Amino acid sequence: MHVLLLKEPREGGSGPDPYIKELASRGHKATLIPVLSFTFVSLNTLSDKLFQPEQHGGLIFTSPRAVEAVRMCLEDDERREQWNNDIKDKWNAKSIYVVGKATAALGE
Repeated sequence: MHVLLLKEPREGGSGPDPYIKELASRGHKATLIPVLSFTFVSLNTLSDKLFQPEQHGGLIFTSPRAVEAVRMCLEDDERREQWNNDIKDKWNAKSIYVVGKATAALGE
């Protein structure tokens, strides 16, 4: 069977994509077509929520892009300082989950 994968290529291009490799091991041929474009559309809302940990019970990172979005929210020096001095410890006291190995590796 020929499988069409619509996803971003593996970061850094080191080795075959794990999905292509797994499908090949089961006798399937896979073609990967990268997504055309991606834009974060609600970073301001995310940033506001990140700085209100008392309003939330925890965090769940469902993809590498979720980790990237949080990092982007902390790029501003003033925000990063506030995060490091106060907010980070409040989140660390809560439950934080990740979905998948790639997401977990980025979240460390």
